[in-house]
Amino acid sequence: MNHQTIIVLDFGGQYNQLIARRVRECGVYCEVKPYTTPLADLLAMKPIGFIFTGGPNSVYLEDAPHVDPALFDAGVPVLGICYGCQLIAHHLGGKVVAANDATAREYGKTETFFDTNCKLFKGLPEKSVTWMSHGDYMEVVPEGFSLVAHSDACPNVAICDETRGFYGVQYHPEVNHTEFGTAMIRNFLYEVCGATGDWTMGDYKNTAIAAVREKVGSGRVLLALSGSEMVKAAHAIGLPVASEVFADRGYKPDGTLVPRGTPGAMITDEDTAIARVLQMAKQGTVQADDGSTVALQADSVCVHGDGPKALAFVQK
Repeated sequence: MNHQTIIVLDFGGQYNQLIARRVRECGVYCEVKPYTTPLADLLAMKPIGFIFTGGPNSVYLEDAPHVDPALFDAGVPVLGICYGCQLIAHHLGGKVVAANDATAREYGKTETFFDTNCKLFKGLPEKSVTWMSHGDYMEVVPEGFSLVAHSDACPNVAICDETRGFYGVQYHPEVNHTEFGTAMIRNFLYEVCGATGDWTMGDYKNTAIAAVREKVGSGRVLLALSGSEMVKAAHAIGLPVASEVFADRGYKPDGTLVPRGTPGAMITDEDTAIARVLQMAKQGTVQADDGSTVALQADSVCVHGDGPKALAFVQK
């Protein structure tokens, strides 16, 4: 797969996957990576841009998550959202402090005013509503940055250094409450990063299926998934689902799911549950909840577990 790539660098924000979704909806391939990923590994992906997520921390605290400062010398555009904006300011010579009522602690829908000469706001209204959720304040903006958005309470809602391609916003453009948020993200992708829109989810589906089929060949595969929504996804991409077999809990005779916590209904040790799935793959059959034995065909799906080890490809 050779597509232009945006990397969403995750600093613990609750909307990290939503940011990635917005990027993909704009026709650009995107991956979410933890902030601890070595810079060399990130740059090896040849990203056309980085997006820093929000997060619950304050950048000025000793235990706050940070980025390798060398990233800002890599020549790759950066969009910082909320905590990500403050992180840019902190690393490039600005000063972030705890906000109070007099220094722009903001939460909720906020009327915001924009400088539409900035590429991030190109073609958008000069005034619209954004969604704020920040308790810190950029007391000093880094040298070389311009103030390109403000609210009644905050003079630096958005900052930019267009020469280097660095942008920061205190609000969350990825959520629906921000009226033109997706358009702002699109502007970052196309106006700043030079995206061409060379990716779609349909292309990715076809590429992923082809890659799995090439790897597996004529072998038999057990794909362990978590949750009924994943079964729907398997159906959607054309994988035959032999049986929904739960390794950790089953169904009552009336067809309802056994509640969590019912004695004997759940394998609480995840390694034991994984071992059961591996055994199923080895023997080529699974034991359904009604006691019947179901043969595993190529690309069969077994639904399993909720833990972090639950998703796995196993080739017999």
